[in-house]
Amino acid sequence: MHLIRNKKKVREEFEKLFSRELYDWLLAEIKLNKKKPLVQSQREFWKAPGVDAAHDPRGCPSYVARHVDRYLENVAGNPEGTHRPHPNIIDSLNGVIRSVPLPPGESSSVNGGGGGISSPGCPSSSAESAAGTCVEEGDSSEGEEPAAVQNSPGAALEIDEEFQIPKNAYTK
Repeated sequence: MHLIRNKKKVREEFEKLFSRELYDWLLAEIKLNKKKPLVQSQREFWKAPGVDAAHDPRGCPSYVARHVDRYLENVAGNPEGTHRPHPNIIDSLNGVIRSVPLPPGESSSVNGGGGGISSPGCPSSSAESAAGTCVEEGDSSEGEEPAAVQNSPGAALEIDEEFQIPKNAYTK
């Protein structure tokens, strides 16, 4: 593990550890992730960028070509031995973004709903509460959190808007 805080040291260590292609991609990725507000392509990192985009948030060109673009073909031929990219990338390739189970006691809508994770048993306009039940976002008064969220361990957590999951990120 390397803990580095100095920009010059980061560049030096990256040059030692990674290929030039990955080095360039990592530096661009770090720079884009520090940009405020976060650009949409970075918020939706699992999606392929536009044709004229200079940076692919899914990975460096050789990684995308080998593990992302060919994933469905690779997994069909060798399901056990295929590298699996981030689950959102796989879901996007399969045409669906699925919910990710949260650890017990962790709420998926601690930031006031809207960015909550849709679960298979809930309509897409609902947020999953800490208790695992569907809570319609319109069930609480304007500006109030649903009771299940108010009582959750992370309820006091406030997340800046640029780090929240976009309201339109989940599709069926």
